[in-house]
Amino acid sequence: MGLAKRKHNASVSPEEHLQNLFALSLDMLCVAGFDGYLKSVNPAFTKILGFSTEEFLQTPYANFVHPDDRKIAVSEMQKLRSGIPTISFECRFLTKDKEYRWLSWRCTPVHGLLYGVARDLTDKKLSEDLYAQQKEKMVLNSKVAALGEMAGGIAHEVNNPLAIILGRSGLLLSLLKNDEVVLDRLKLTSIALSIDQTALRISKIIQGLRHISRTGAPENLEIAKMENIISDTLSFCAQRFKAKRVQLQVPVIDNELSLLCHPIQISQVVLNLLNNAYYAVKDLEQKWIRIEVLDKGSNIEIAIADSGNGIPEEFQEKIFEPFFTTKPIGSGTGLGLSVSKGIVESHNGKIELDRLSKNTRIVVSLPKSQKQSLGGKHAEKT
Repeated sequence: MGLAKRKHNASVSPEEHLQNLFALSLDMLCVAGFDGYLKSVNPAFTKILGFSTEEFLQTPYANFVHPDDRKIAVSEMQKLRSGIPTISFECRFLTKDKEYRWLSWRCTPVHGLLYGVARDLTDKKLSEDLYAQQKEKMVLNSKVAALGEMAGGIAHEVNNPLAIILGRSGLLLSLLKNDEVVLDRLKLTSIALSIDQTALRISKIIQGLRHISRTGAPENLEIAKMENIISDTLSFCAQRFKAKRVQLQVPVIDNELSLLCHPIQISQVVLNLLNNAYYAVKDLEQKWIRIEVLDKGSNIEIAIADSGNGIPEEFQEKIFEPFFTTKPIGSGTGLGLSVSKGIVESHNGKIELDRLSKNTRIVVSLPKSQKQSLGGKHAEKT
């Protein structure tokens, strides 16, 4: 029986074996010439794209390639002409229904002909696009939520000095109605200075808002003083902290300590960390948040600690993952630390949880200069 079976197999020529494989393959197989025409296609080719074998063989194969992808296809074919043994690339091919399918190609020349294998990636591409759209939507929702928190902080910050201005201006008007105004220049001077200082405070808040909301091209780095970055960021949350009696500890920052960066992005990281710390301590008996900016030679270290009890060990590995949050449903998207991690890493830095601290302490380490810019260019910027 075994001998008979081997004899039967021996009667099938190698060419017939190849033809059987050609017909049975679920991948798209074809043979093409350098003249621009297909010489042979397998059933999977006609099934996936819908054209008949005759239509494929009688039409230049470039006509089936998406117009935007033809340059890629032609460029890859030229590589084969130059002696490269195998090429791999992706492009879109036209279907009978006037749609396009994403195909992953692998081609090699043999005796003056091109042998190609293609796999349909369309479903995978659609899934990736859908995931990217959903992720983009979640990031946008996170930004909107952060904007809402920022707006609340700004309202607190602006309402307080406005109340001072209104009170002082009312007092000034009252004095102006009184003949004693000429005799009380010291009181008038005090009121005027109070109004002036309070107006400057509002101006600083608005200036900080303009800085933190500004966008720029990814490659446009600038030298920014850490003192200014922290000051601008605190203008959005200091009053909210004060309203909840959260003690904000900010040791003096060296006025000369500067960083080559996107200040808006670093400010966003600091604001995210401050917001997380605020939610962790706002209902505790002892509530404080400490910001330290330290000169570490070639790096600058930003550490934000709070009076909370720390992050449970089972969550420590997950806190920088997208969409992970320990806040109640509706109180956060879980993107703050993930976005912050992306920003820090794009600056060639790192962000870590200080596991030796008994309180929650997040440490951001950033290089003072960028040997590689954020756009992936390799020109050192100092």
